Amino acid sequence: MQTLGYPVPQVFEAAVEAASDLGLGIHQVDRAGFHLYLTYPGRLGRRDWPLDLAVIDSGLGATVLRVSWSQGRSGAWPLAPQGRCAGRLCGRIRGLLAGESPR
Repeated sequence: MQTLGYPVPQVFEAAVEAASDLGLGIHQVDRAGFHLYLTYPGRLGRRDWPLDLAVIDSGLGATVLRVSWSQGRSGAWPLAPQGRCAGRLCGRIRGLLAGESPR
């Protein structure tokens, strides 16, 4: 979970772009609800992992970015591959919001 000082629509658009930049599978984009349904590709023949990204207005002048996934048996955050992927995704979103150029 990240708290960002940008408007919800701007964070959501950065999230869509960041997911695409990182090669995540984008299965559904809910622009009305600011929700993304993504897939983290499995490595070495392992199954893909679904990721759920929500951009939420905190009501306090900030935007909350929440990334969640099914825990499974791969270990706890931040060691699980999904946790590392969520960290890269949040970092890329922050970078795009700060004005980094798309990759």
